[in-house]
Amino acid sequence: KRSIDLIQKESLLGLNHYALDVTSYIQRLRDENILSTNDDGDNQKNVYYGLDQFLDHIDEESVKKFGKTLRIAMKPRQQVIGNQVFELAFLYDADGT
Repeated sequence: KRSIDLIQKESLLGLNHYALDVTSYIQRLRDENILSTNDDGDNQKNVYYGLDQFLDHIDEESVKKFGKTLRIAMKPRQQVIGNQVFELAFLYDADGT
């Protein structure tokens, strides 16, 4: 029997999933992107690079290394938790759950 589709029951999301803080990795990729595209001397410090761009980057790497794309269950969105705003997304596991 296949497991419950948690995307259909958002109240259950996160109960059996890992949460990864990829903030420092996103910042590093953003800085690398600024350096590689800043050939004309413009200040690009305000260029947005967030979770959606991170997932695009990881998807490209996954296709190169494994020949598989990421399956996104819930696209990146912002969510307020307590007094902080988080950007979060959910990906399907390799088995489809």
